[in-house]
Amino acid sequence: MIFLPRLTFPSNDSGGFWITSQSCLWSAPSCVKFKFYSLQSHYDACSHLFRNYIMIGNATASTLVDEIIFLTKYPGLPIKPLFLALPKYFNALKFPDGDRLRMVTCLPVRNRDGEVSRKSSLDRFFIPDQQSLVDNFRDSVPLLDFSVDEVRHLKPLFESLQIMDKSLRACVKSSWEPVGIPHEDGAMVKLLQSKSELLCR
Repeated sequence: MIFLPRLTFPSNDSGGFWITSQSCLWSAPSCVKFKFYSLQSHYDACSHLFRNYIMIGNATASTLVDEIIFLTKYPGLPIKPLFLALPKYFNALKFPDGDRLRMVTCLPVRNRDGEVSRKSSLDRFFIPDQQSLVDNFRDSVPLLDFSVDEVRHLKPLFESLQIMDKSLRACVKSSWEPVGIPHEDGAMVKLLQSKSELLCR
């Protein structure tokens, strides 16, 4: 057992808590603090003991996925920062842990009323991958609660979840129809005719 001087969750009035080594990481993003706990800020002077003898490792993509899955049981706890921390752990722009998240209700989605709820990859929502489309549709359809820039960094995750077909760019189809009475532009017709004659020579 390892004593952690300060915990955020679960709350403890004594200012510390005993945890198993399996719940410990040496270095991890600050958002990893519910299922796993980072020791570095508490025991930096003892790094040789923890890393080489107790074999406490650093956070990985799988660690963050475990933390995300754990937080699905607690709707009030922040889950979005864990997704934003994931790109650092992508390996060659690939994310092999997507299968573990595909059926989990963990994706933050902003609904049309502005409220954010969690959805699974099978639910109906759209990925905000183009700002002009986001501006037009933000009040009409549920969108993943990420900015366009964040979506770009998280693309390997979304590809692994097989949800890129939900992107606004892929779903929105443009169409046009003439306004007013169409008329022939004589000057443009003559110009095109002369160019076509040159091409045929």
